[in-house]
Amino acid sequence: MLSKSSSLFLVAFTLLLGSLLVRGYGAASADSPVGPVAYLPQSNGFNTMAYDTNSHSAVANIPMQPGLYFGVAVNPAGTRAYVTNDYTDSLVVIDTATDLQIADIELPSPGTAHLGGCNPRAVIVSDDNARVYVTCETGNLVYMIDAASNAIVGQVGVGFPTDLALSAAGSELYVGSFQNNTLRMIDLTNPSFPQRVSAQVGVPAEVVRQPGSALVYITHLPYDNIGIYNPTGTVDHPAGRMVGTVVVDSINDIEFSPDGATLYITRQPPAGVPGEIVTFDATQVNADPEEVVSYNVGSALPLPRPPTMLNLDSSAACLFVQDGTSIMELDMHSGQLARDYFAGYGLSARGRWLMPTPASQWVELTQPLFEVEDNDGVASITVRRGCSSAGAVTVHYQTSDDSALAGVHYQASSGDLTFDDGELSKTIEVPLIDDSAYHGDLSFSVALSNPGGATLGNPPSANVIIHETTPVADLTINGQADPNPVASGGQVTICYSLYNDGPSSAPNATLTSAVESGTTFVSSEISDCGGGGGGETRPVEAPPGERAPEQARSPLTASCTTPNPGETGPIHCTWDVVDPYQSASVQIVLNVTAPYGTVSSSASVASDLFDPQPDNNATTLDVTVSSDVYVAASGDCGGNLPCYSSLQEGLNHVGEGKTAFVAGGTYPEDVSLYTSAVVQLSDDVTITGSLFIYNGTFVATPGTLTVGGSVYVDVGGLFDPNGGLFVFGGTGVQYLYGDLTLNHVVIASGARVSTGAYVLTVNGSFSNQGVIDHADSSQYVGSALAAFRDGLGKTAAELTATGGVDLEYTTVWVVMGENPPACGVEPFPVTPILRHFDLLPAISAEATVRLAYDPAEANGLNPDDVFIYHCNGAAWEALAGPVVRGSQDGLNTVEVAGVTSFSPFALGGQTEATPSPTPTETPTETPSPTPTETPTETPSPTPTETPTETPSPTPTETPTETPSPTPTETPTETPSPTPTETPTETPSPTPTETPTETPSPTPTSTPPAATGRIETFVWDDLNGDGIQDAGEPGIAGVQVALILSSGGATAATQLTAADGIAAFEAVPISQSYKLRYTLCSGCSFSARDQGQDDLLDSDAKVNEGATGTTAKAFSVQAGQTVTSFDAAMRQPGVVESFVWNDRNNDGLQGAGEEGIANVQVELLDVDNGLAVLATAQTDEQGLVSFSGVATGVELRLRYALCSGCSFARRNQGDDAIDSDAKTNEGATGSTGNFRLSQGSQGYTTMDAGMRLPGRVESFVWVDANLNGLQDDGATGLAGVLVELLDADNGNAVLATATTGADGLAIFTDVPTNVRLKLRTTRPAGYAFTLRDQGGDDAIDSDARTNEGAVGTTAQAFRLLNGSELVTNADAGLKPA
Repeated sequence: MLSKSSSLFLVAFTLLLGSLLVRGYGAASADSPVGPVAYLPQSNGFNTMAYDTNSHSAVANIPMQPGLYFGVAVNPAGTRAYVTNDYTDSLVVIDTATDLQIADIELPSPGTAHLGGCNPRAVIVSDDNARVYVTCETGNLVYMIDAASNAIVGQVGVGFPTDLALSAAGSELYVGSFQNNTLRMIDLTNPSFPQRVSAQVGVPAEVVRQPGSALVYITHLPYDNIGIYNPTGTVDHPAGRMVGTVVVDSINDIEFSPDGATLYITRQPPAGVPGEIVTFDATQVNADPEEVVSYNVGSALPLPRPPTMLNLDSSAACLFVQDGTSIMELDMHSGQLARDYFAGYGLSARGRWLMPTPASQWVELTQPLFEVEDNDGVASITVRRGCSSAGAVTVHYQTSDDSALAGVHYQASSGDLTFDDGELSKTIEVPLIDDSAYHGDLSFSVALSNPGGATLGNPPSANVIIHETTPVADLTINGQADPNPVASGGQVTICYSLYNDGPSSAPNATLTSAVESGTTFVSSEISDCGGGGGGETRPVEAPPGERAPEQARSPLTASCTTPNPGETGPIHCTWDVVDPYQSASVQIVLNVTAPYGTVSSSASVASDLFDPQPDNNATTLDVTVSSDVYVAASGDCGGNLPCYSSLQEGLNHVGEGKTAFVAGGTYPEDVSLYTSAVVQLSDDVTITGSLFIYNGTFVATPGTLTVGGSVYVDVGGLFDPNGGLFVFGGTGVQYLYGDLTLNHVVIASGARVSTGAYVLTVNGSFSNQGVIDHADSSQYVGSALAAFRDGLGKTAAELTATGGVDLEYTTVWVVMGENPPACGVEPFPVTPILRHFDLLPAISAEATVRLAYDPAEANGLNPDDVFIYHCNGAAWEALAGPVVRGSQDGLNTVEVAGVTSFSPFALGGQTEATPSPTPTETPTETPSPTPTETPTETPSPTPTETPTETPSPTPTETPTETPSPTPTETPTETPSPTPTETPTETPSPTPTETPTETPSPTPTSTPPAATGRIETFVWDDLNGDGIQDAGEPGIAGVQVALILSSGGATAATQLTAADGIAAFEAVPISQSYKLRYTLCSGCSFSARDQGQDDLLDSDAKVNEGATGTTAKAFSVQAGQTVTSFDAAMRQPGVVESFVWNDRNNDGLQGAGEEGIANVQVELLDVDNGLAVLATAQTDEQGLVSFSGVATGVELRLRYALCSGCSFARRNQGDDAIDSDAKTNEGATGSTGNFRLSQGSQGYTTMDAGMRLPGRVESFVWVDANLNGLQDDGATGLAGVLVELLDADNGNAVLATATTGADGLAIFTDVPTNVRLKLRTTRPAGYAFTLRDQGGDDAIDSDARTNEGAVGTTAQAFRLLNGSELVTNADAGLKPA
């Protein structure tokens, strides 16, 4: 038998994904025999469900790769199932004994060894189980596969094959060809597979051979008739011929009866009937007529929904018809619909069911749950049978108690039902007893047994719920009061609101509140206080998920009785009626008489109707009475005020405008002050955590306040020095906002203080061993000013501008104890002073920079060897200009004037002589052999050009009087007998260390060689287009080599500056050059020669690895600057991912769904065999970030499941908020592939949803009053065994627990999305109490009472949400 194929007109069916087949074997359960089993590929494309048609349930879930599943076939032996995957171009093989995928056979495109372009659809297995045939629809061929080895052993070319059938002997394969509208008949006995080709047969879609006949039936697109073809060759028609046509339209599927006599056709009429089945008598067909005969179909059977496919069991007793979600089962004996049940989403639109054995006749209840009301008088339970209705069938039925008791709530019933021949339905009538008392919904069970002439179907039993009709009103009370503390003697306003959750109106709804000790009554008023209603009609509100009733509501009228003002006593407020979903409120004002501590107010509600949930009928509010407080770390305060050992606890209770008296000591905590209170510190106080002053005032004594963590003083906060010392000891940033006055300040080493744009005044000493940040407009007074501006403190630095520029507020940022960082890629070039400076703002005018350092930080340098260095973006360079050195108050100072490039600065130098930062001009002309310029003390008779303070007659560049720190050409110590080019040791009257430029009598200088200039730009190609676009910045620190085009020798190298430009000066014009760029770390080159403008494109080759050379050679002209060769790079990007708790199991990031911390995430290199590039764990917010990720690389993320977790559904909507992790990889889940195609980008669309394990708590208690409810002080029972069961797996035990002293059995790490039950083992001497009493599932008993020593919860439950807590599955026990 074969699966249905698809064609161009079947594209609409691909969303239904897959095919369906049925087998008569599978894993049996203990509850009922397994009937014909259907394989249903799911619409999500990740698994195939094995579905038992007898029990209407899945018996296996087979994980599969994602795909579009079309064809399904099973071998005649029933041991293998085959499913075609159009998405992956493969054939999946399933072992039907284990329901596991055992192979995935790749189906390459014709003539290639790679996948893609095959589109396998139809599949069929030979009668001897040896061969499997698969159509390759768009690949235009049919594959032959050896079933034993799963290897492709042959292929035959067929133009667009649509469907397959085998001849009766299995010697020919019939293939419908869409390409030329023919039937191909392939000889399977000949190794060369010769074909016979029919004349045109119409557009073939489905090909089915009639059992017991050679005739082939072919449905024609667009499904408007069925052609009958005789493939038997004759002299006149060697390829066979068309012998008949069945006139029928809107065909969905066709199926023959096992004897081949009847053809069943599912169709969807154009209008009127949703769907129907028609029959065709195939015995009337003439296999060899003189002309093609036209035939009509027979009678029609209407269907409730449009059908997609049908299958007939081997006895022709049952016909199974399927649509996209359900299976309709027709009894062929009576011609009626026997049952119609939901099977799952995404069922196949094409396929065939294989029935090795006949389906048995069954009898079952029509549904698992029946519902009646307690005043209906009778409960009617329907029983049905089918497949088939021939002959008589009997079955026994019996009722049993659950929470409803026989003789009290219903009349016990039992007996035998007899179905006559052709009868499909019978009814059991169970009388009900209405006792007029309220008891909530009750239930009893009806079970079938001992069938005669049939088997039990599903369900064999059902629950009957008897709904309570006695009117009830569920009242709830809520209260609210000002959350802030109330001063003793003040007043507090309390609002109580009652709400009627229905379903009935509540007459005489009364709210009672007590004025208790510590308060006295002031007034009360029926009024709206935040959503309640007073004496007016309020808007009708429905509970969440329900529609508000539309009928008019009664006006709210009420009256109250109260104590006299100043007295205590009860308050009673009664409303005449409060309708469902209405609320009513009362406002009560009380006077607080308690001196401190807490006062309480309580209230309750009731009405004339029964309240099914009395636990929400009362509430209590606590109000804190504010006062002065004491705080002492020892906990011993003395006195009458409240005492706290925690400083934060004391500040939480101090009243507005009150005082917290804090004793000296150490308080190991973070401290925050929000109220407008005064915190009076006594002696030395140390806060080891952080201090946050948002409001109020801290008042110090002559002692010391030391803060170990961060300090934050907001605009509303104040620190009153009062002679105290403030020590900033934290290693974080101390934020001081607002004007702050301190007496004595110490900033400890490692601390950083940021003052914001406000005034900081220090009246006394200011010692700074750390770092100070401040805004341009900050002001500093007293010692603070000295510390920041005068160059006397540790932060000594000064910027003085020329030309009247105002630098009153100069920011000083000094980092001490650290070497200067690298500038660009260059390290600090000389021995550093262990501090570096930022002076802001950077001004356009010239300025004098004066920096100070402690001689202890000189790192072995002499004061004269210390210079000021400035980072120019590419390297550190010494400031040009005269250097003035000095000292003040034990600090050495270095000063340079005329500075135009600002911050950052550093101090350093070398201990040995090095070139001067501002060198003089070294002579370039060589003196003649007999020099006349040798300096001597006595001028020669013929004056020479000896350098003196006075210029010589032929002016030269006279050196300054101050020798340069690092001299150039050093004179020799011993003069040569014949004066040489080097001056002797005898100095000139005003000697300089470097001789001036002295021309020879006959100048011999050579004109400079002709040169040009090369300038190249390296930029961050943000959009990856290889063109310099607006906003794309240059990249600093990239090495560029100028190489000779002939031989490749390097002529020069440069690093790009901060603007991304590298310039080569004085380039000789006599050579031909290329440029070679070295990629920045993690970068990649953009494509070369994009666009039409050579000045804007990238010229670096992309295939050289870590470097890229310009393709073209070029030369320069004298005085020319070449600018047409540049390089675009894509800087490494950032990949960010979010792992969250998918509480509602929808696969999307929803509001309130928090991140999951400590989940391991790996970044994988797809191009390199999924090598792990980096591993990280999610932070507390569930975020993980990978930086420095190379662009242009195929990437993937892999997530490790947290303990007990499961992955959420994948690709459920918006890619920015969905889950991307695959769900079929076990303990890990990988995303699809992606790449960073743009420079410097952040990739944030790959995330993973997980469902955290949940928690189940069950309460086992003694029901002393035998009412089945946890009330009257119900006490837990210890030592009771409770089992957690997997209801989806035959009630397998997942975990066991024993109740503790509180009667609770607790299960943690419970998996989500699994149907669960609880089973309690009753201890000796106890029996289970009544089940499901009352309307509140949180306080009733849920254990069955008819299972003997154990009691199992009747209803299964599941944890659909991550981190969910289930507490409403409990068990009550009563003394036996």
